[in-house]
Amino acid sequence: MRKCVFCGKSKLTREHVVPRWVSALFGTLAAGTAQLFGADGKITRFSIRPFDQAVKSVCATCNGGWMSDLELQVKGYLGPMIKTGAITNLDVDQQRVLALWCVKTALMFEAMHQASETVPRREFQKLYSQRAVPKRYHVWIAKRDSYVDATGFELMVSSNKKS
Repeated sequence: MRKCVFCGKSKLTREHVVPRWVSALFGTLAAGTAQLFGADGKITRFSIRPFDQAVKSVCATCNGGWMSDLELQVKGYLGPMIKTGAITNLDVDQQRVLALWCVKTALMFEAMHQASETVPRREFQKLYSQRAVPKRYHVWIAKRDSYVDATGFELMVSSNKKS
């Protein structure tokens, strides 16, 4: 039986990798193509709708508890930062909470691909037990003006076309 990646309990629930409130900032976006780069160098391409990924890797207690609380703490200032790209001054506590949210969200992306474990499960459990970003982690957040990477690959559909 699969267990919560954070606390180890069973009875898993679906968790949106990117929270619904972030998705709502962009409206309905058309499906696109994503790429997953394997450790062997193989590239797997698949159709995907931006911000619509969910994983069944966390329990109801974590999902509706500390993870939900974390979302509520960052939503008020992160939402406007994402939507407008405005420069925002954050106090030390806001920076700590936002860094924790970023790492938690990155770990949810990791949980989407359990077959190819890049981040050891102990890192999930450490984040849960400390409720803080481990000291050896560094988190940066910045605005991106383009959805095209250095190779010319379009990272995200940049229009609000409905499909």
